[in-house]
Amino acid sequence: MTIFYFCPHAPKPVGGIKQIHRHVESLNSAGIDAFVLTDRAEPPKWFASSAPLAVIARSPWRRVAATLRRRPDPLFWLDGDRGPDVELMRGHGPARRAKLVREDIVVLPEFYGRSLRAPAFGARMVIFNQNAHYTYLGFGAQDRLDGFPYLQSAMAVITVSRHNRDYIAHAFPGASVYLTPNGVDTDLFRPLPKQRQIAYMPRKLPMDLVQVLQIVRGRGHLSGWNLCAIDRMHEAQVTQALGESAVFLSSCAEEGFGLPPLEAAACACAVVGYTGYAAREFMGPDLCHPVDQGDVLGFARTLERVLAGFDSNGGSGISAQARAHGEFVRRHYSRQVERDSVLETWAAILGGRDARRETEPARPSIPAAVRLSEAA
Repeated sequence: MTIFYFCPHAPKPVGGIKQIHRHVESLNSAGIDAFVLTDRAEPPKWFASSAPLAVIARSPWRRVAATLRRRPDPLFWLDGDRGPDVELMRGHGPARRAKLVREDIVVLPEFYGRSLRAPAFGARMVIFNQNAHYTYLGFGAQDRLDGFPYLQSAMAVITVSRHNRDYIAHAFPGASVYLTPNGVDTDLFRPLPKQRQIAYMPRKLPMDLVQVLQIVRGRGHLSGWNLCAIDRMHEAQVTQALGESAVFLSSCAEEGFGLPPLEAAACACAVVGYTGYAAREFMGPDLCHPVDQGDVLGFARTLERVLAGFDSNGGSGISAQARAHGEFVRRHYSRQVERDSVLETWAAILGGRDARRETEPARPSIPAAVRLSEAA
């Protein structure tokens, strides 16, 4: 049996792509045979990963079938009576040929929505749902859910946040739902000597960011501060930017987790802004400066107060809170915590044991793996 996490090629930074690779790395570290299943023999260049690849080989008939479809279907390889041929690549060693078989487990991402289906060649199916808000992509308000794999064919659903877990467990009360919180590589994401710099991600809710920054600028509170747009950066550039920044603006929308504010917190940035709902579990008001979702004026006022705090007593209060937030992340969202939760979850899935916990520890303890087989 081999576990294959399907991952489309991603030339640009996407947090969910990195987490797929991290899961496969965790499984391999424990001696479990797992691969990132992909359609291109080219690992992402914007972060480093040791995850082995399984590259789908397109047979002539599959290529013709894909061409005849009106829209390219990245999941075409699920539909044959026999599993697709793959090239297995580990490190710099020679590739070897293999075929996906019934005994294997295929892990599919949630963002294919309505297109998700079980492998026709009989392999078991797990859904890695990193953003529950994408679950129903492709559905209309009156469409039926007949055959939707969450209802019957998926052996388990793996999520990355309490928000995701609660959403999926409520929507599909018969599903086995597991929680594997994302972790941060705290050897990379760490504080550096701070500058009067505000970091933000311009691709997330850009008009909210424009309003917030222009309001604050117009009132004279951005004087002496540098703005750092984190966009199209390699991971090393991101860690440098966050490490040097004193403030991070969180413009999370409907998030499945909210990795950017977590990474910023690990770098001891004062995190200001939206939680995108999922990040509420690590963006409490005792740790940073959360703002009600969509409240642009509240965002601007909160940022003003934080910037003023850096001018009061040398910013000691704001900086101390940011450092405490960073220590919280190091304790509860480390790569080791992530690795342990991935292994515990897969032990439960493969062993069939019930990992449900009737009571959830209060924050800051983060449950490693939770299975819900009844309605929340």
